[in-house]
Amino acid sequence: MKVVITDAAYASLQQISDFIYEHNPVRAISFINEIIDCCLALADTHKIYPLVPRYEQVGIRRCVYRDYLIFYRTAKDYVEIINILHGSRNYDDLLW
Repeated sequence: MKVVITDAAYASLQQISDFIYEHNPVRAISFINEIIDCCLALADTHKIYPLVPRYEQVGIRRCVYRDYLIFYRTAKDYVEIINILHGSRNYDDLLW
C-alpha cells in the first residue's frame, strides 16, 4: 500500500523540525526521519490503530509517535497522512 503525505502534514513536519533545530540541529533531522519512517510503516500497520472519537464517520485514525499524533485515513490502495500534531495541542481546530 502506498503512503501519501498531505501538504498540511508536510507543513507540520517543517514546524516540528524548525522547533527542534533551534536547540539541536542534528536531532531535528533524525527526529523528522523517525516520524516519516513511522508514517511509511502505516502502509502495513494502518488497521491496528484506533479511530479518533468524533471522526469515526470519516475514517480518521491516529498513531502515536513519542509526543506526536499522526492522523491518517485509508483508501482502497493508499494511506493518507492528514496531519502530524503535538499531543498537547487541541487537534479539533488543527486537524482540518
